[in-house]
Amino acid sequence: MDVFDVESCDDIEGLYWRLKSGDLSGKYKTVILDTVTMWQQMKIEEIVGTRAERMGKQPTDWGVMKKQEWGEVSGYLKTWITNFRDLDLEVVFIAQDRAFNVLDDEDNIGELDPEIGPSLSPATKGHLCAAVSVIGHTFIRSREVTRKIRKKEVKKEVTEYCLRLGPSASYIT
Repeated sequence: MDVFDVESCDDIEGLYWRLKSGDLSGKYKTVILDTVTMWQQMKIEEIVGTRAERMGKQPTDWGVMKKQEWGEVSGYLKTWITNFRDLDLEVVFIAQDRAFNVLDDEDNIGELDPEIGPSLSPATKGHLCAAVSVIGHTFIRSREVTRKIRKKEVKKEVTEYCLRLGPSASYIT
């Protein structure tokens, strides 16, 4: 297994072209992009980083990016997600989760149910979820198990590393 440190979108594009050209032919069966959320952040910083600095804000602060710039980020990621997906390799996209449609007050009966999916812009999230064959959500579950050992009950905490595949009412699957 090889790990490539990525500092810019150009690094990711360069890796794609090396994989596509066959320079690494036969060396890899799988490529894992960890995380698409950070990839989106790098593209946002590339587009509005210096302007945000002049404003004394972070690139993702409210009002820094214009609608056209969000479209540019989304278009860029859609293209490259599709490019990686179409490689003759197994491709795994990892993204951090985010809850959508979450309302602060409880008086909103009849509103949309919360949905948990990739922490990406809506257009990119929709494209990524449609571009892949399987969507899984990892989580860690801890529980207490009681066992009888020599007529004595012993409690032990068990940690399980789990993968949720769906269907699910809350998680995008």
